[in-house]
Amino acid sequence: MAKPDGFFSLKKNKLKKIIDKISCRVISKSIINKNKIFVGSTNKLSAMYYENNKWKEEKIKNINGDIISIEEEKNGNIWVTTYYNGVFYLKNNNKNSKIIEEQYELFRYDKSHNLPSLRLNEVYRINNEIYFATRRGFYKFDNKKEKFFSTNKFGDYKKPIARVLEMKNGDIWTDGNKIFKRKKNGSYFIDSLFSKRLPKMLMTSIYEINKNVFFFGAVDGLYSYDKREDDRKFPVYNALIRKVICSKDSILFMGTNYVIKNDSVLCPVLKQNENLIPILNYENNSLIFEYSAPFFEGEEELKYSYKLEGFDEKWSDWKSETKKEYTNLYEGKYLFKVRAKNIYDEISIFAKYRFEISPPLHRTNFAYFIYLILSVIFIYFIVKFYTKRLKIQNKNLEEIVKKRTKEISERNKELKTQKKAILSKNIELEQQKEEILTQAEELLSVNSELEKLSLVASKTDNAVIIFDKNYNLEWINKGFSKIYGYSNEEFISKKINIIKDSHNSEIKNLLQECIEKRNSVFYKTINYTKKGKEIWIHTTLTPIFDTNGNLIKLIAVETDITDVKKAHNKISLQNKLIESSLTYARTIQKSVLPIDQEMKKYFDFFILFFPKDVVSGDFYWFTELRILSKIFVFVAVVDCIKNGPFMSVVTSRLLNEIIREKKVIDTAEILELLDLGIQKFLRQDKTQNKDNMNLCLCRFEKLKNKKTKVNFSGAKRPLFFFDFKKNIVEVLKADRYAIGGLKKNKKLDFSVQEVILQNNDIIYLTTDGYIDQNNMERQRFGTRQFSMLLERISKNSLEKQKQIMEKELSKWQENEKQGDDIIVMGIKNFII
Repeated sequence: MAKPDGFFSLKKNKLKKIIDKISCRVISKSIINKNKIFVGSTNKLSAMYYENNKWKEEKIKNINGDIISIEEEKNGNIWVTTYYNGVFYLKNNNKNSKIIEEQYELFRYDKSHNLPSLRLNEVYRINNEIYFATRRGFYKFDNKKEKFFSTNKFGDYKKPIARVLEMKNGDIWTDGNKIFKRKKNGSYFIDSLFSKRLPKMLMTSIYEINKNVFFFGAVDGLYSYDKREDDRKFPVYNALIRKVICSKDSILFMGTNYVIKNDSVLCPVLKQNENLIPILNYENNSLIFEYSAPFFEGEEELKYSYKLEGFDEKWSDWKSETKKEYTNLYEGKYLFKVRAKNIYDEISIFAKYRFEISPPLHRTNFAYFIYLILSVIFIYFIVKFYTKRLKIQNKNLEEIVKKRTKEISERNKELKTQKKAILSKNIELEQQKEEILTQAEELLSVNSELEKLSLVASKTDNAVIIFDKNYNLEWINKGFSKIYGYSNEEFISKKINIIKDSHNSEIKNLLQECIEKRNSVFYKTINYTKKGKEIWIHTTLTPIFDTNGNLIKLIAVETDITDVKKAHNKISLQNKLIESSLTYARTIQKSVLPIDQEMKKYFDFFILFFPKDVVSGDFYWFTELRILSKIFVFVAVVDCIKNGPFMSVVTSRLLNEIIREKKVIDTAEILELLDLGIQKFLRQDKTQNKDNMNLCLCRFEKLKNKKTKVNFSGAKRPLFFFDFKKNIVEVLKADRYAIGGLKKNKKLDFSVQEVILQNNDIIYLTTDGYIDQNNMERQRFGTRQFSMLLERISKNSLEKQKQIMEKELSKWQENEKQGDDIIVMGIKNFII
């Protein structure tokens, strides 16, 4: 007997401590050595030996975790499971060693070996075979593949299992109050009747008295179970209608049907006699039915289903209530039926009760006949009234028509005479109209132009200046005064000549160009206001010629562009600062990317890396880790949705910390820790920061057969695998989680997928840029087309593949802008 404070022996009802200070969680007797007991505790597996009338303890191995179950194989190897740290296997490779700790080699198995969970796995010996009770049913272990797999010997039961006991007849009990009965072929099925007979509470233990009788320990007591009860047959039973109540108080039926014999004696029967079918007045159209069933085993679990034919379309759901009320039923014939179901799901013979409800007086056949007679009489008088009225209206209408016809004839004669005079006058008016319209159009055009010019010159904020043919100033508008500060009289008195007084050194050439080409010219000049303020002016100089082509005027329109010029200078300065920042960010990001020469030590590869902007939001990452004699190489391609350079540095640092410092090699666990690290670093639980990333992570490991094992885990980014022998590209789907960001479930559970690479097999890691790139018709390149492209080019050299992918992308994209950062990495021929 073992307790947390020591190891005890029970002899003649006396408990004696035989070993002190040994912490024990579970014990298991050796199947090879009867004097040997395995003891599992926290972080340690030990063995107890009984030699020379004494117990002796020897440590076997340190186990990382709380041990909860132990089983020994016939070859001396030992299986150990822990509370939260997976499954351990101790292989007895050195049986001749005198030191027991040196006899065993320790192996740990986790989710990468297809174990459903790291928690609450237990190992049991069932029918001399090793089985594992897991969170998804029973599993076995394949020694060749070093993988766990779900066994179908127990049917399709995939729920959590613990505390398993194999009984003498080969049946299996589990803590969920389930019995798996063993078939002749060695498989099992669940005994559904067994759990239904047990109380609805947790059974914590079982003890087998003999092949028929068992005792179960529960929270509130001890229960016995006799298997011989399984074979008894239950009689067919009836559902019974106990009472029918009409309008809350009147009882129609008390539970017994009867017939009257010749001697006027009432004899009870099951069926309702025709003369006992009640016909109820419409006022009594609410009824209550009470029912039960004479099945007394687990009678509190009896359930009932009912149906009122003429009202309900289908049977009701099964309920434990023994009463049903119907209110405000329509007139008609009804049949109420009820049936029962016991704890064994056996359905009774249904009971039935017929009744009829009479219609109210206003819905009887006599009432409908009276309604018909009254309707006919009403329609007759209505038709007669409207017929008489119509005849009177027709007579009056005939009189009016005759009168109006005479007036129209007289009026037509007058109109014909007037028509001739009007037609003659119209011809004359049309000629005058055409002349007037022509003149009006010309006047409107001239007036419109004059109004526009007048409005522009008087209201515009621009300066308008008119020079004569000798380039002397003639006139300025109010806009000129606003810009320069001179009044009209002040500036005209200066007798300005555009050639002599212009601040533009090219004014003569501009005037020559303007007059020769007969077009406006544009130029910018620094001028000065009346107060001496320097301003930038944009001038449009337009020549005006007479009908003979001689220059008669020059019109200059000037605009103050000083604010525009200042804004342009400010934007130029900001652009230089932005370019400097982007250059620095690009330098930071380059420092994160791995060196090609380091990667070439381990495999052949190519990288297609096209940032959308100066700084990329995507990056690729590489590291290697040596554990004892094994070398693991990790490669990742990461798509940072926001804050590219910053997140590149943070993600690279976290990956190095998880793998190189913490020595974590399980790719799913790496992504889980990276997700927690990003959330913690960005304080996303407090700041509501939603930044996240997608990535594809691979771990490479060289096997003894010179093949390469690749473990893959992905966060929204799949892995593409080219199988050289089959000449196909397979897509390994990623989990639909992103790394970082706000989530309902803070702890993610990533999966691990495994690929075995042989010579010339290739894997491709990508971000979404290549696949999501649009063409000129806004169509995506797409995953299917990308897979077909890989199949077509995969037998070329890696460098050739890179060139083809660049050409295909350019051909697809044409003049369409690049939509996102692009990374495609191809890897083959793992060297180490």
